[in-house]
Amino acid sequence: MISGLIQFIQAILASVTNLVNSLLEIVTDNLGEVINLLVQLLQSLIESITSFLNGLIPIVGEVLEGVVTGLSQFFESTVQALIDLLSSLSSAA
Repeated sequence: MISGLIQFIQAILASVTNLVNSLLEIVTDNLGEVINLLVQLLQSLIESITSFLNGLIPIVGEVLEGVVTGLSQFFESTVQALIDLLSSLSSAA
């Protein structure tokens, strides 16, 4: 009777072991798929960000060109105003 009970417990343990091993195999396979999908998602995200930034480069260049042109014109007109002011002061004196 005891040996029958031991065999029954061994059979249950073997079944549980097989079940756990099967579940681990399923989880491992699915985990690999999930990791591959995450890697693909990250690659796609990086490509999208790179494309977006590459698209921004000409826009930023044009904006900076406009800012530099505006500043240059501002300084040029300021210097010309100072020259005109000094000329009028020197001719008045």
